[in-house]
Amino acid sequence: MGIENEEDNDNIESNDKLKILVIDDEENFTGEMEIFLQKAGYEAYTANTAAAGLTIILDIKIDILILDVRLPGSNGLDILVDVKNEYPEIEVIIVCGFGDMETAIKSFRRGAIDYLKKPFRQVDIQNAIDRAVKIIKQKRDLANQKYQPIENQIDTDEQIEPIENNFKTLEKLEDNQEMSHFSGKLQRLIYDKRENQVLKLLEAVIQFDGGLFANDDAFFESRRLAWLLRINLLRKWGRFSEALAWTCLECELNPGNVPAIALREQLKKQLNFVRKSKSIKKPKISDSGWPGVAGMYELKAMFERDIILPLYEPEIYQKYKVPLPNGVLLHGPPGCGKTFIARKLSERLKYSFYEVKPSDIASIYIHGTQEKIKEVFTEAEKTAPSMIFFDELEALVPNRSGESLHHSYSSEVNEFLVQLNECAKRRILVVAATNLPDKIDPAILRPGRIDKRILVSPPDFEARAEAFKLFLKDRPADTIDYTLLAEESENRTYAEIEFIVNEAARSALHDQVNISTGILYKAINDNLFSTLHS
Repeated sequence: MGIENEEDNDNIESNDKLKILVIDDEENFTGEMEIFLQKAGYEAYTANTAAAGLTIILDIKIDILILDVRLPGSNGLDILVDVKNEYPEIEVIIVCGFGDMETAIKSFRRGAIDYLKKPFRQVDIQNAIDRAVKIIKQKRDLANQKYQPIENQIDTDEQIEPIENNFKTLEKLEDNQEMSHFSGKLQRLIYDKRENQVLKLLEAVIQFDGGLFANDDAFFESRRLAWLLRINLLRKWGRFSEALAWTCLECELNPGNVPAIALREQLKKQLNFVRKSKSIKKPKISDSGWPGVAGMYELKAMFERDIILPLYEPEIYQKYKVPLPNGVLLHGPPGCGKTFIARKLSERLKYSFYEVKPSDIASIYIHGTQEKIKEVFTEAEKTAPSMIFFDELEALVPNRSGESLHHSYSSEVNEFLVQLNECAKRRILVVAATNLPDKIDPAILRPGRIDKRILVSPPDFEARAEAFKLFLKDRPADTIDYTLLAEESENRTYAEIEFIVNEAARSALHDQVNISTGILYKAINDNLFSTLHS
């Protein structure tokens, strides 16, 4: 089971074998690994205790460490941290028990590049080592580029996309955050207008086999969204022919991908390849994209796939008997722009927009609220196609199983349920927002009513930079480093960014100076509230 592609070893450093250390308490395993590695052309070392392994590291320049993080009497994760702190050039592959994904996740966060789960096959070891070899080669290639112009250099992380995907996929499953596995690097690359690097990262996500999570629904969803994001970005950059080519390929490989089929027809029409059908009346959807909505590309991709495409290409969805969306729930932390994005969605669709808050339909009379709910839907039907946006939905339709809930709420929830039924057929799109989705009556969220749930997270890199520009507009300010501010304000909401700018303005006013990057930086660090921390 030697390494099939010997070019990688030859290119690393001529006549220099990679040195691999295996630390595991099972002597049979270390013995087998030593034989296997030597046959593969590596210089192999083994140890059965952490102390013996660390002694070898002190004496010999190790390239790859295969570490069992479950060593008796030792904390394998602490050993991993110590090794990466003292010898960052060593690439670490950890060994953990089958299904012990919590340990795997913690190991990746501490610098490991891959993991092996016992029992494993030789091919698993081979693949992990090949990955480590690739990283070492790329790091050394990068070091050789240090005298090249900076624009020609590529960040090491950008070249090793599958490694980042592996870690981030694990992180996603632990934290249950949609598409968190590649969003951070992607946001920065998009903001810097590095189109080719963006496409490389997305391609890595799309091609990544998923490893242990290959059969997980969340993994498939992230790949689908990465594919859709690639198409949307190509369209945004005016590369329509390239977008069409990728879409046609996807349709050939996956004939059942209805959004891809709809996108293909839409792109053909944009390129004047076919005549637009007039058999079904369609909404006049804006072709200008999302004006006024900076960044948030993953969120916009979900809107495009789940809402806009079904409305833009209804014939295709009818052919496959895929129903049009009836209702959408926007959930997430407060201050992230759920109301704003709902308004922009209505502008994108060119729908009549009705915004409803609980106070708008509250009534002191019995059944008065029920009547107002009915009036809202009746008015929206008259001006269809329409969007009704319900803010703070949990206050309007609370869970009826609550013991302290007044009986009048049950009647109001019932009326809301009646009006929700078959909204799509009446050309009404219901969009609701909440910070507390668990407080909403479950009947509201069942399929056929509000059946789509979309997480609205804190603004991404580009959105944060644009938020600072917006809130600083018309204020006395020096030249501002928006890139630095966006980096330092990760996980802050729009409301928090506005508060930071206001605090910086107060400080500048007190000192009678212009607002500067330094004042804003201090305001960010002086106000460490964060949606994720809270």
